[in-house]
Amino acid sequence: MNGANHTGAADGSGGVSEFTDLWLTGGLLVAATAALLAPGVPRPIEWTLGGLYLLVVPGYAVVSALFPRAPTADGQLVMRTSGGPAWTARVALTLVISVLVVGVVGVLLGWTAGITLLTVVVTLDGVTITALAAARYRRLAVPAGERAAPLRLLRERDSVGHSTGQTLAMVLALFVLASALAFAAASAPSSDGHTEVALLTEGPNGTYVADNYPSTLVADQAEPFSVMIDNGEGEQRQYGVVMLAQNVNADGDVVSQERVDEFTVTLEDGERRVIDRSITPTRTGQAVRLRLLVYDGAVPESPSVDTAEHELHVWVDVTGGETG
Repeated sequence: MNGANHTGAADGSGGVSEFTDLWLTGGLLVAATAALLAPGVPRPIEWTLGGLYLLVVPGYAVVSALFPRAPTADGQLVMRTSGGPAWTARVALTLVISVLVVGVVGVLLGWTAGITLLTVVVTLDGVTITALAAARYRRLAVPAGERAAPLRLLRERDSVGHSTGQTLAMVLALFVLASALAFAAASAPSSDGHTEVALLTEGPNGTYVADNYPSTLVADQAEPFSVMIDNGEGEQRQYGVVMLAQNVNADGDVVSQERVDEFTVTLEDGERRVIDRSITPTRTGQAVRLRLLVYDGAVPESPSVDTAEHELHVWVDVTGGETG
C-alpha cells in the first residue's frame, strides 16, 4: 500500500501529469490546423505553427506511441537504454519521423485524393490523433513509475535516466528548432509577398484537386472549372482573371483565340478562395490550349502571357458534339 501511494504521489510531482505532453501536442495540433486552414491568419503565426506542425507534432506523437516507457540510463549521455531510446535520441527521432510521416502522406495523397492543403492537413491530423491515442493507451499499460513523462522529467533532476548532459542536449535541440522557426517566421513575406494560383477540378469525394482535367470539351456546352487564389501579398488585392481558348499550329503559334471567361475578385491579405466558374468554348479544334491569366488589377484589353502576373494552361480537344 505504501509503495502504491508513493508511486501515485510521484505521478503528480510538481503538478505535471504523465500525459500533459500528449495534451499539449494535441493542443498544438488544433492551433496549427486552425492557423493553416482559417483565412486571414498573420503569416508569422502561420509559418511558426505550420513549422511545428510539420517538423514536431506527428513525429512526437509516433515516438510517444512507440516508446511508452521512460529511459533507464544511469546518469549517462547515451543514445539507447533498457527503456528504449534516451531522451536525446527521442528528440532526434521526433524530427526524423515527422519528415518521414509528411513524406509518406504526400506520396499516398498523390496516388489517391490529390495533394491539396486540406487533404494534407486532414490526413496528418488523422495520423497524429491516432498516434496520440495509441501513446496514451500504451502508457496506461506501463507501471506508473516507469511511464515516459518528459515534462515531469524537467521538474525532477533526480529522475531515473536523467543527467545534466541529457538535459542540456534536449534544451539545445529545442533551442535550435525554436530559433529556426522564429527566423522563418520573421522572414515570412509581408508586403513583398506572393500570390498562389491553381486551376482545380472537383474530385469524386467533393474535394478540389489540381488534377483530373477533362481531355475533351464540347463546343457550346458549359464545362465547370474552379480557380484557387491565395493572397499572400501583405495587403488587400483585386485580381483580374481571364480564360482564353487558343487554337495553335504545329509550331505552337496562336492561330485564333476567344475569351471563354473573365471575372474579378478582391481578397484580403492571407485570404484563400476557390471560385467556381464555367466556360463555354464555341470553336472546335484539336489540342486547344485553355490558358488562365491572372492580373494584379483589371484585365487589359489585349491579355497575353507576357503581361499577366500568373499563367496556367491545360490542353483539350473541342469537338462539335452531336447534331440532330
